[in-house]
Amino acid sequence: MIAQIVLASIFAAGAAGQADGTGAAEISHVGGDVLAPKLIHRGRGLTGIPLAVFQERIEGSVILEAVITTRGKVADVKVRKSVHPLLDKVAIEDLRRWRYSPATQNGKPVNVILVLTIKYGNAAPPKPRPPGSLVGNWKVPEERIWIAIGQDNRAYQCRITTSDIVSKAGGVVSEAPEGETIRWKNDWPTDSVRRDGDQLLLTSSSGSLRLRPDDDDMAASCSPK
Repeated sequence: MIAQIVLASIFAAGAAGQADGTGAAEISHVGGDVLAPKLIHRGRGLTGIPLAVFQERIEGSVILEAVITTRGKVADVKVRKSVHPLLDKVAIEDLRRWRYSPATQNGKPVNVILVLTIKYGNAAPPKPRPPGSLVGNWKVPEERIWIAIGQDNRAYQCRITTSDIVSKAGGVVSEAPEGETIRWKNDWPTDSVRRDGDQLLLTSSSGSLRLRPDDDDMAASCSPK
C-alpha cells in the first residue's frame, strides 16, 4: 500500500500559539508576507497498519486538517473526509510523524492550518485487458466494489460499505438484443455491460458503475463462501 500526497491547501494562523494551547488566533490565507511551511521529513510512515487494512483492501483518499506549529510539528489533526476508521487512524498517525519548516510572517514563525489529502492504494498500474474483453477482475476506484468475470461467462460482484456491510451475488453474462447483460441473483437489477476504453461500464435501472482493471484479490470478506 502506497501513500501519496495528492492535494494540499494551507492557511495561516496568527503568531498566537493556537497549536500550543495559548489561545485562538485569526486565520488568514497564506500569501503576501506569510510564507507557507515546507515538508522536510515524512517520518517512517505506514507503520503499524492493521492487517485488516490489507486483507479487506481498504484504500482511498483521506482528507485531513492539522495545525503546523511554529516549531514545525503537526498538531490537532482532524479528519475532514473519512474513508474507513482503520485507514483514518493510519493517516492521522502518519501525518503526526511529519515535520515541517514552519510558516513565517515577516520572517517570524507562525502557526498554520494545513488541509491535505493522502491517498492510500496500490501505485502499480494494472495489466491491460484485451480490447473489448469483459474477462478479469474489475474495481470501482477508491470504493470496495468489485466484479469478476470468467471465461465461462460467470460473473461475481461484491460490495462493502464504509460500515463494513458486505453484499455479493453471482450472475451470468448473456447476449440480449440490446447487447451483453449480466443477470444477477439476490434480486439485483440486470446490468448492461460493455467495455469503454480501459474501463468496464455497467448500467442498470439503479444507475451506472465504471470499473477499472484490478490485478489484486478482492477483500477477504468477499469470499463466495
